[in-house]
Amino acid sequence: MKQAVIYARSASPNEDSIRAQIVLGKKFAADNGYTVVRVFADTNASGRSAERPALQKLFEDTGSSWDTVIVLDRSRFFREPYLYIKYMLKLNFAGKRIISCIERLSTISYDRRKMQRNDPCSN
Repeated sequence: MKQAVIYARSASPNEDSIRAQIVLGKKFAADNGYTVVRVFADTNASGRSAERPALQKLFEDTGSSWDTVIVLDRSRFFREPYLYIKYMLKLNFAGKRIISCIERLSTISYDRRKMQRNDPCSN
């Protein structure tokens, strides 16, 4: 079975929103052959910034065996298209991908060896 993590985010301190995202993410995972190995959740966090504790932990954990990040929709990861693409590429360069449950969007895993020398996200 494929391994995945769930990332949930709410701009308000509303725990119900986070719980709903996690429940829907787990259902999506089960329906699509994924085992959820970890959940990362940020409450009261803007989708316009990368300065979120759980998001930072998610990126610190990219060396683990999971291969997919499941989000409810793209806006839970980032609201700004530029930031969404930047961090999606960071995941791809780490050999990971992101899937949106509702929008049915998925990133593909690129051949990192071919792309690393042109990584636009490296700092």
